Amino acid sequence: MKTRLSTVLAFIALVMMAFAFDPDGPPPEKTMEWTSQSLSRTIIPSVSIHDATVEEAAHFISVLEVPDAYKPMIDCSKIADKTQRVTFSGRNLTRLEAIGMLAQAIDSDILISPGTVILVPRIGGGKQAADEKPEE
Repeated sequence: MKTRLSTVLAFIALVMMAFAFDPDGPPPEKTMEWTSQSLSRTIIPSVSIHDATVEEAAHFISVLEVPDAYKPMIDCSKIADKTQRVTFSGRNLTRLEAIGMLAQAIDSDILISPGTVILVPRIGGGKQAADEKPEE
């Protein structure tokens, strides 16, 4: 009886995973228009990042139940210290707002290109420049 129940549950889980994503067609062409629409229309119900690395936070924001071909990717390769820890949270955020919270937490800027959002270090600005006082 246990084996039969386990088999049925495994089959149901497999069927649910197979039908979880139903695309309207082939993956879209990743243009600037598509990327900006995707970032501004995709709502994340709850974001709660506590003491995570930059890459862990970016991964959390980018992971939805959608294959990679159907969503913009987040590129953290330009950030020198990917081990720095971040904490932020919010509700009903667009993906762009969540990425913005991550960028603010690590004092970086967002560069949007077709199909990709790139986090880049701020040049000549940010927290360090604001904290420094000009010498008199």
